[in-house]
Amino acid sequence: MLNMGTTEIMVVVLVIVIFIGPKGIPKLVKDIRGWIKSLRGVVGDLTATFDDMVKDTEFKETADLIKEARRFNPRSLIDPDGETEKSLRSLGKDVESATSASSELSSSSFSAGQSAHTAADPKAASSPASPSVAAPAPEVSKPVKRSNALLEEASSHLDSLNDKDTQA
Repeated sequence: MLNMGTTEIMVVVLVIVIFIGPKGIPKLVKDIRGWIKSLRGVVGDLTATFDDMVKDTEFKETADLIKEARRFNPRSLIDPDGETEKSLRSLGKDVESATSASSELSSSSFSAGQSAHTAADPKAASSPASPSVAAPAPEVSKPVKRSNALLEEASSHLDSLNDKDTQA
């Protein structure tokens, strides 16, 4: 620690005995022991304060990371400007309108076909429709074609987004 040999220690002890005297040495040892205890206490307090500061800093960093994780929005990575969501919502509305138009068209053509069938055969009007008679398939209307085109467009758009995501 101090790299003192036995001769240096003997010189220090001799100087202490000469200047303090043999009667003052026990008091000097008690004083030195008190100083060492108080010095250890101060060092311990400083160490504890430093450790607390480090823990507070780590807790603050952890709290900041948690806050950042709570604010994270995965949509911002996929669709930062919201255009894809808007186009998919409008596509959904178009598909719904096309589906409702298609169902109205098929129900009107089925009822027209059934009324024409019952007018030609009076026995069929009194008996329930037989399951073997199928309604003629309606032609695909323009809204259905439009919805199919929009679905294909959305599918290709999603595929391109997936390709960008896998490249990144």
